[in-house]
Amino acid sequence: MRAPLVALAAAALLAGCSAPEEAAAPAPPTAAPAADSALPVATPVAVGGPPPAFAADYPGATMQDAIGVAQPGRRGGMRSFTTRDAPDKVLAFYKAKAAAAGLSGLPETTDPRGTTILSLGGEAGDLVVGVMPERGQTGVMLTWSAPAN
Repeated sequence: MRAPLVALAAAALLAGCSAPEEAAAPAPPTAAPAADSALPVATPVAVGGPPPAFAADYPGATMQDAIGVAQPGRRGGMRSFTTRDAPDKVLAFYKAKAAAAGLSGLPETTDPRGTTILSLGGEAGDLVVGVMPERGQTGVMLTWSAPAN
């Protein structure tokens, strides 16, 4: 599998984190913006283009975080989101997308707390899906890599 790009995506995500002892002191509170001022809206950027079909957005999900990475010949990304659908339904969605792209892998594994990991790969790319029960919803972490367009 193309573990280097998946690892790169994880490293890029973690690069923005600092150890507690290195964290800067919190900024002092500022005045609230005027009611008529427009604040910028954060929008996930698809580095290297949109994700492949096997890593499509899950229907009706609420996006939490997203990151994209690119390197010569490869691109990838990570997204986390929640949905009210059951973990099995989310896994079935991504298994079908992956099968259509020719990805295959080992059966998913589930830990005692109910977190399930699915890891698939093939010529079209790699996909890792983690699903976990989360306060009446399903939390999902999706990591993918694929050849550059």
